[in-house]
Formats: sequence, C-alpha cells, structure tokens
Amino acid sequence: MAAKKRKNKLPYSVANYQRKLEDVIRRNIHYIAPYVVLLLAATLLFLFSTLISTNTTFIERNSLDFETPTQIQIPNENTIYVFNLEQEFTSSVPSYSELEIELLDENFNHVYSVYKDLWKESHTNDDGGKSIYSDKILEFELDLKHSGLYYIRPTSHNNHNTGLTLNLYKKRGSLYYLFFTLLFGAILSILLISIDWALNMHSLLLALRRTKITQTFILAINIVIFVFISCVVISYTHYGYPHSGDEIRLPTQFFSTNDVIYLG
Repeated sequence: MAAKKRKNKLPYSVANYQRKLEDVIRRNIHYIAPYVVLLLAATLLFLFSTLISTNTTFIERNSLDFETPTQIQIPNENTIYVFNLEQEFTSSVPSYSELEIELLDENFNHVYSVYKDLWKESHTNDDGGKSIYSDKILEFELDLKHSGLYYIRPTSHNNHNTGLTLNLYKKRGSLYYLFFTLLFGAILSILLISIDWALNMHSLLLALRRTKITQTFILAINIVIFVFISCVVISYTHYGYPHSGDEIRLPTQFFSTNDVIYLG
C-alpha cells in the first residue's frame, strides 16, 4: 500500500491562527483600546523622564598626573558625578594601559576605586587593509555623599603613564526610567502590530470612541502610577548607583558599567 502523503498544515495553521486572533481582537477591541492609550502615555512619560535624568552638567576639565594626586572640587553633596577620563596613546600598535583610578578625600583617605583595560590595536578591515581600533576612555559614575575637596590618583599597572584628561560632570540619574520605557514600548508595539495585522488602525480609532472602562483597566492605571512614583523615589535616593560614604556600595545589575570594574 502506498504511503499517504502528509499534507502541509502550516498555511492552514497560520490562517487559522490569524482568524482566531481577528475574532478575539474584534470582540474585545473596545476593552483593548484604552490599554493602548495607557501604554502610549506610560511610554512617553518614562521616555521624557529618561531624557531629563540622563542630562549632564559640566563642572570642570583637568589634566591628571601619575606622580601626584590631582585636586578636584565637588560642589554638591548627595549628587551623582560622572568622571570621564581619556588617556593618550603613542603611535605604536598594539598598546595597552591597565588603568586604575582612585578617588581620595581631602585627607587623602580612600573613597572609591575603579579599573579598566584601555587599548589600541590594529586589525584587518573590510577592504583588506589595516585599521586602528581603540578604547581609550574610562568613564564611571559615583554618588558622592559629601561635597568639598577631593583628589584623583591614577595608576597604570603596566606603567603606561601617558597623558590623562578628566572631564567632570554631574547628573540626576535613575536606572529604571529607561527600563520601563523599553518595557512599555515593547508591549505597546506588540499590541499595535497585532491589531494592525488582525484588523487595522482605523478600527482602533473607532473603538476609542466607544471605550469601555473596566475595574481591571483602573487597576492597570494605578500600577503605572505606582511604578512611576517608585522610580521617582529611587531616582531621589540614587538606589542602584555605586556610592561612597559610611557604607561603600557597588552598582546593581541594572547599572551599565561599560567594561569598568567597580572595586569600591
């Protein structure tokens, strides 16, 4: 007996799935529509907060000495400071710098230390030639509890003691505004794509005129408000950032270290 040919059920499955999705969205579009508006508002709110919190204010520019700690002035207490350091490299390739930066208080007591491997290398490019690639910047953020006089002491553990320039900034900062911007934005995108695939955007606009507000939707609004207030409080307390003080803390997993090792 000849074997029966197996039918390709994939096109039918996709079409069946689309019909089911269309049916679910069509029957519930009046309930879904307000969630689209809520997600859009939440995404814009957290995006705006992200832009504000990541804004930096320039304080000073200074050249650092590997022999003697360099003096800097910290104007405000309980503030997040951004230390942007760029090291010069000679024309020789490859070249490396095992750079450690230590922050000291006015009495030359240890406050905080960070470390990063800086480098300059030559690699083959897409045209078959050679191109120079490098990472010559060490940038770290630190919540300083006290204002006043500080010192910066750089150390290159492989004696790469070339020129080092510091640009110092301050910022407000919050680690979680961006996370929730991406989260709400991703959910919103999935929802809009599903609606457009199953129906169309015009159907969504029509549904907004006959929106049905439910207790679940009111609960969703309260959750978004609670999350935003929590982020504001976290932003004020600088939770998650590395900071000095009586209890030196390392950054949390939400903090982007950019290959910098925070030693504390």
